[in-house]
Parts: sequence; structure tokens; C-alpha cells
Amino acid sequence: MRISSCQCTLFMILSAASGFSLSTGPLMILRQQRHHRQLVSNSQLNLDGEGMAGRTFNKHLLGDIIRALQPSYLSQLQKSVAGNLKGMQTLDLGPFLSYQGQSTANCVTWEELANTLRQQQTSQEKNFRSNLGQGLIHSPLATHRKFNRSSFDDAAVFVSFFRDSAAWCPYCQKVYMTLEEKQIPYKVVKVDMNSYAGTSKPGDFLQIQPSGSLPCAIIHREGTKDQVIQQSDDILVAIDALENNSNIKISSLYPKSETEKEYMKFLCDDGRNSLERRLYAEWLWYLTGKRRPDEYRQRFETILDEVDSTLSSNPGSFFLKDFSMADIKFIPFVERQAASLLYYKGFNLRNTSRWPHIVKWLEAMEKRTSYLMTKSDVYTHSRALPAQLSAGCEFYEGCEEMRDAVDSYCLPTRATSTPESRTAWREPGWDHYHNNIQASKREAAERIIFNHDNICKFAARASGIPGFPAAAAQLADPKAQPNEDALVVVDSFLKCTIGLLLARNDAQKKERMHLATESGRALSKGGEETVQATIDCLDYLRQRIGVPRDMSYPAAQSLREALLVISKMLMQSKLELRENQEKLNSNIS
Repeated sequence: MRISSCQCTLFMILSAASGFSLSTGPLMILRQQRHHRQLVSNSQLNLDGEGMAGRTFNKHLLGDIIRALQPSYLSQLQKSVAGNLKGMQTLDLGPFLSYQGQSTANCVTWEELANTLRQQQTSQEKNFRSNLGQGLIHSPLATHRKFNRSSFDDAAVFVSFFRDSAAWCPYCQKVYMTLEEKQIPYKVVKVDMNSYAGTSKPGDFLQIQPSGSLPCAIIHREGTKDQVIQQSDDILVAIDALENNSNIKISSLYPKSETEKEYMKFLCDDGRNSLERRLYAEWLWYLTGKRRPDEYRQRFETILDEVDSTLSSNPGSFFLKDFSMADIKFIPFVERQAASLLYYKGFNLRNTSRWPHIVKWLEAMEKRTSYLMTKSDVYTHSRALPAQLSAGCEFYEGCEEMRDAVDSYCLPTRATSTPESRTAWREPGWDHYHNNIQASKREAAERIIFNHDNICKFAARASGIPGFPAAAAQLADPKAQPNEDALVVVDSFLKCTIGLLLARNDAQKKERMHLATESGRALSKGGEETVQATIDCLDYLRQRIGVPRDMSYPAAQSLREALLVISKMLMQSKLELRENQEKLNSNIS
């Protein structure tokens, strides 16, 4: 395979056709697997560890080099240099501040929005932050989980769980789910991945995990020395063996019989020969391959047929008779396969006519809280995976409609369609949330209200100075400097956005949109550049809402849509200003 220095593919995985019958049961599959092993090559180049955030080579050095050679990264680097040379944007906020000062009716406070939210929240929603602080609920925002214990001192064993900050890492997701399923108390320590950190990992973490790879875990047992475990599969085995020290006894997630153990090995515990790793390898060929797209698709479909047949051999919905570690090991990667191929190829993995048992399994998994709270959306994966893989994800012809549907609320305001032409697409797998859109809007509002100061500073980076050097992930810029002058307008229009989310009826929406429009007209008197800088800040925030890091997918979509409405209004104010100026110039001439 010829690989250019700028467009190299992440993985070189040499594997043969599966050689499996699609109508065999588990025992026949095991017998056929022995033949298959003779056909599989073990040549595999891992440029960034076990594929994303797993085992690393020289602290991700090779992956960092490959990323630095990607055209997309070189473009980011160029933008970073240009932004630093340009400096902070200048905003003329005099007319806007004058308008805001004329009457208190022109602006709502965060406290008033918080009171409005509390009036609409359920009892469970009102207690969210309290329960989160006590470690009583499973949430991507949680820093610890105590389950039914009053403190970690009451637990004979607990785990320090080092995971990635953005909730991108599939290996961390496996550990996260296992801790929840086994109800082992844990503390979360968030560490940035190389692809979006823009800097080295903390020194104290590297002392524990010299390779810098994620996840990592420390098991604390009463009366014994702490145990550091540095590989994800080893962590899963260790967690499964722990007692949760409660009255609730939870069975092992690994099978007990020798036959099931051998079958588990075929599924996911036989290295790259396992079904899960072979599915993973064919996905990467299809996702990043460019030369033979039809062949890559056919090979991936063939391995999906095998996975579907394997699932059909059991009477339930899972890979074994009951939910097991096999399901935990498969789901993070199948989630990313479904999302990335839908976006980049227009490929529907949730095809009930061809892969009904895979769809049935996904639906069963999405009913488990341990998974649903760690699940991401197509948009987040579409932006996260290229940087993680150190490789380009190739778009195929025919994917445009689905790509536009996913991006409909996430492109820059100037590039988005009108509401009338925007595709009304809802991502599958979130039925519980889709059925309660008002709860999703309240979730989004709560996340912004609770942390509004920091969120405003984050959004104000768009009119500030970008960080240097640029991070590998396209939308990551941890070293950027916010524009302090932009904070007041970002704050104002972010409050307008939350007001729209909390509107109970069309009359309230119309009233709040009128106030936002008047503020937009006042802002436009400061000039087009001031309006565009404000739009850029709102776009910056909208494009970086992460699932599940910040909120669930339906909540994220509600917030993205509301932010876009406000940005579109500001864009219209900008266009009106331009038209008025052109008329004035025409009259003068």
C-alpha cells in the first residue's frame, strides 16, 4: 500500500474474508473460528495506540507526527497563525450598551431565568445538582459515585477512574459502564486526550501512567496497598472481581461455564482474531479507505452479517444469554461505527431488514442507564474521530443528504439553511428523550444557567486570539484567549437563547424574540463587524456542544436550534444595516 506523507491511513490491517456460515450456532461458530484464524494476518500498525485512546506508543508520538502532516491540521495551523497576527477583534458596543441602560425591561437576569426554570422543573430535576454533588446519580458531569454509601470511608473498596475530559474515548466508556453495572464506588479524574489537549498530560498522571494512555484506574482496598491498573481490559477484569459491599449482589459480567468462556473468547477476548476486533478493523478500512470504496463497504457488510448471525443464535437480545461483558466491549465501537458511517458514507447500520438482530441489540442497550448516560451523538463523533484516528475520514458520494441533516444546526450561521428548508431529522436511539422535548429544553437551560459565566468566556474566544500551536481536533482550542469586550453581548444573547428555550407558548416566544430583535438592532448600530463578531461567538459555542460531556443529544439539539435562531436574527439585523447603508449611499450619490 502506498501512503503519502500528508494523507496516510491510520491503520494497515491485513485480514481475509470471514469464512463463517451465517446460519450456525455458537458451537459451530467456534469450530469454524479455528479455520478462520489461519486466514487472519497479524500485521497491524497502531499509530495512536489501540486505535484511539488505548495503549500508546511513546506517549502518542507517532500519532502526533501523523496528525501534524494532515492537510486539515496544516489548515488549522495556518488559521491559528493568522488569528494571532490579527489580534483581538474590536467591537463598538456604545449603541448596544446605551440601549441596555435605557430600561431594565430590555434585559433579563440570570437569576430571573433560574427562577423561571425552577417553576417548570420536576422534583427530580430540581434535585439534580444536589444528587450530583452527593454522588447519587450517573451523569457525565459526575466527579464521583457512592451509590448507597454515605461516604467513601464507608466503602471497603473504591476506584479512582482516570478518563478523558471530553467523553470521546471508547476504552474509557467500557470502564465507565462496568463501574455502573457493578455498582462499585468510584471517583472520576478527568485527563485531556492528546488530540484536543494542545499540551502534555499532567505530570502527576504520568507518574501513575507513564505511557499517558487512557483509561487508567487505581483500586483502593481497605488495609491493602493501592493497585494501579493501566490497560482497559485489565481494569474490566479487576472491577468485575470486586464486591460492591452492599446488600445488592451483582453477578459477574463474565461467563462461568467453559463453553461460554470459549465463546466469549471468540466474541471479544482473542485479540485481533475476535469478532469484535475484526469488525473494528473492517470499519476502519471502510471509514478511512479511499482507493476501493465498493470493496471496503462489501467487506464491512459481510462482517456485519456475521455479527447479526451471531446475535441471532441466542434467544435474548444480547451476545450471551444475559447482558455481559461482551456487550460492554462491543457497544462503544458499534456506536462509533454507526455514527461515523452514517455521516461520512450515508450508510445505515440500523437497517432492520438486513441486520435486525443488531438493531434489536442496540435498542436493548439503549434501555440500560449505564450505556445511555455515556452515549454520544453523530455530530460529536463526526468531529471527534478524525483527530483520534490520526487519519482522514473519507466522504463518499451519496452521503450529502444525511451529512446536511446531521450538520443542520451546527454549521456557521452564514452557511445554514432557512428553517423551512432545514431537514427535520431526529437521530435514532433517543426515543425516551424525543418523547419529552420540554424536559430536554429544561436540561439544556439548566446546564447553561448553572455555568453561564464560564460559558460566556468560552464563547468569547471566537472574537479573541486563537491558541498556538493548534490542537489536532478541529474544534478544540484550549489555549485560546477570550475577548473580554465581547462578554457583555455574549451574555445578553445567551440569556435571550435560554429565554426561548423556557418559553411555554407561542405568545411568550414572540415576546422574547421581539426583545432579542430590538437588542440586535441596537447592536447593529455599532457596525457590521460588531454584529459578525457576536454571531461568531454564538456559533463557536453552538458548534462545540458535546454529547454526552455537556448534555444529552436531544438537549443539545434544542440548545443548538435556539442559538441558531438568535444568530439568524442577528444576521438579519446585519443585512438590514447593510441595505440601509447602501440606500443612504445611493441617495447621496
